Amino acid sequence: PTVATVYDIFRHDDDERNGRPIREEGKVIVVGLTLGIKAVLLLFVFVPRLAVNTILLWLGCRWLVATDNLEEVFLNAVALEFVLNLKELIYLAVIPMRNKVETQELLIPMNVEERAGYLSYLGAFGWLVLGILWVYLYLYHLQGVLVDYKWDIRAACRLAPHVHWASG
Repeated sequence: PTVATVYDIFRHDDDERNGRPIREEGKVIVVGLTLGIKAVLLLFVFVPRLAVNTILLWLGCRWLVATDNLEEVFLNAVALEFVLNLKELIYLAVIPMRNKVETQELLIPMNVEERAGYLSYLGAFGWLVLGILWVYLYLYHLQGVLVDYKWDIRAACRLAPHVHWASG
């Protein structure tokens, strides 16, 4: 929810207007955020993260398609995973322990009740379908590594099945 002032972000005791936020079971409860804080989070956290992930998806697919052997594909996939997880590594190395503990002590209540239904049980399979669709679209329509490659070597290979190509 949206709150009016920064003071209203945390739940406070009515008797203690200028005191510290109420702690329940060692947790500080977040009631809501102001519109300004929401805008800052959107512009400086969520949009850049979406942009980086989208760019890495595109460039990572291009990089993996351009890889010529399976060993290099695995090595490049590990490198891409490292780049994706770099934010957590920076968080662990740079952020002071006090800030990490305070972050762990925040409780953001989720007042959403999800009813049992098809979407709640099978919703994750939508991501699987989306992933398979992305692979198909990228390989057959979007990739720019092998420009104008339409699996056209297949016909030439069928015409000369007796030819054995020398390797290396």
